[in-house]
Amino acid sequence: MGKVNSFVADIAIVGGGIVGQTVAKVLALHLGNDLRIVQISPDAVSGQGHGGKSGIKRAVALARGSIFLLDAIGVWSDLLPHAQAMRRIVVSDGMPGASQLSLLEFDSSDADGLTSFVVEEECVLNACMRVVRSDPHIQLIQDYVSAMSCTPSWRTLALGSGGSVRARLVIGCDGVRSPTRKMAHIKDVSWNYRQSALVAKVCHEHEHHGVAIERFLPAGPFAILPLQGCYSSLVWTESRQRAEELKCVTSSELACALDERWDVKRGDIVSIDGVGTFPLAFYMARRFIAERFVLIGDSAHQVHPLAGQGLNLGLRDVAAFCEVLVDTLRLGLDPATPGALEKYERWRRFDNISSALVFDGLNRLFSNEGEGLRMVRDLGLGAVDRLPAIKKMLMGEAQGLTGAVPKLMMGQRLF
Repeated sequence: MGKVNSFVADIAIVGGGIVGQTVAKVLALHLGNDLRIVQISPDAVSGQGHGGKSGIKRAVALARGSIFLLDAIGVWSDLLPHAQAMRRIVVSDGMPGASQLSLLEFDSSDADGLTSFVVEEECVLNACMRVVRSDPHIQLIQDYVSAMSCTPSWRTLALGSGGSVRARLVIGCDGVRSPTRKMAHIKDVSWNYRQSALVAKVCHEHEHHGVAIERFLPAGPFAILPLQGCYSSLVWTESRQRAEELKCVTSSELACALDERWDVKRGDIVSIDGVGTFPLAFYMARRFIAERFVLIGDSAHQVHPLAGQGLNLGLRDVAAFCEVLVDTLRLGLDPATPGALEKYERWRRFDNISSALVFDGLNRLFSNEGEGLRMVRDLGLGAVDRLPAIKKMLMGEAQGLTGAVPKLMMGQRLF
């Protein structure tokens, strides 16, 4: 039998997604000389991004605060050549056509030039993995957590290989329906939308000029996000059954189905690549913390993707948690001091819950074909479009630059 490895650490991060990679690197940059940091993930050593395994081409919209954070860990300069600025966002209700009005439009001037960027998710993940793998302060463990127990001084993680990790604080970044959340006996509130998002990368005839399209249709939101060159990322919400049917058709058949929803200014569809579907649900952990344990990102919350804010909310969690932890350790306190973990939970819980409920409400409001309701919501969107102060406030909210903003999300150092 091979040797069973046991590790001791100050901080154990469970999960190898973008959020898990980011929190590991931020902590290593600020506390690497003082803390033993381990990251546990089945992909921790291999370095293969999730998109590379599935072939699904999924994109993320990075708000300004998220860009500041990615710059702080040294990856934004690598991502920028692959990123497309969203210079204009056009929001409308219903199918495109001669009778349809563009009810609400944003451009970079609406938020004092704070531009968001669209990047393929795999590109972001791989860039984060590169900086983590090259950091000598982070010990990578290619494994999964099979069980978790707690004493007053430690959390112990049993690994699938038979080994174990004992840590003073465990950070759960292991995704939606987080296994470590369940092991920590934290309950959740959730419901099923009975919708799936069909995603794909579309090559088209003409330039998009940085324009993003968001259409609210009865089946759910339909978004076209600009990528580098004559490419756009598609996020098409449909019923679960319809989305699965669309995923299985040929590229030419999918292009035909897409035709009536397509942005004609982008010209004809040349090709469609990386088609995949993701079931949509609302999910919120009842607590973000337990004894010597904290949840960050999708392990704590899942929101509807209509505003593209899921990753941005997770990165705000990272920035807030790291700020609290650095302040705690500079006072010479235990990293799992209850007061510090409670401060993080208070800071992030309201923002996450309010954002999730707003996205849920918008999805329910617009996924409704009633003519009276449609008239009311169209009037509302049109009113917002004519009020620059409200538009600027909404853009600031989307950029993660309102309320109690963590230092890293404003381009500031923690110390």
